[in-house]
Amino acid sequence: MSDVNQVQLPAYPRTPVRGLAHRLNAEGVRIPSMRGEWKGDTVAQLLANVAYIGQTYTERRRHRRGELIEARWPALIERDVWNAVHPTY
Repeated sequence: MSDVNQVQLPAYPRTPVRGLAHRLNAEGVRIPSMRGEWKGDTVAQLLANVAYIGQTYTERRRHRRGELIEARWPALIERDVWNAVHPTY
C-alpha cells in the first residue's frame, strides 16, 4: 500500500500515534510532500488538522484561532471517522 487515502483506522480505539506511525512505515504508506518516515508527532499533527474534514478557522488554522467554519476545499476524511478519533469535536 502506498496511498495514505487508503489507510484504514484500527478497529480498536486509543491506538498510540507511535503505533500508527510504525504501521504506516511498515506498509510503505507515503504522502507526496513527505521526506523520511512517519513519526508519532507527524501522525498526531495530521489527526488534529481540521482541514482534512473540510473545515478551517476564521483567523488562523495553524493556531486554531477564530470560529470553525466550512472550508473552500472538500473533506478528505468523513466526519464519523473524525468523530471516532476526536469525540469532543
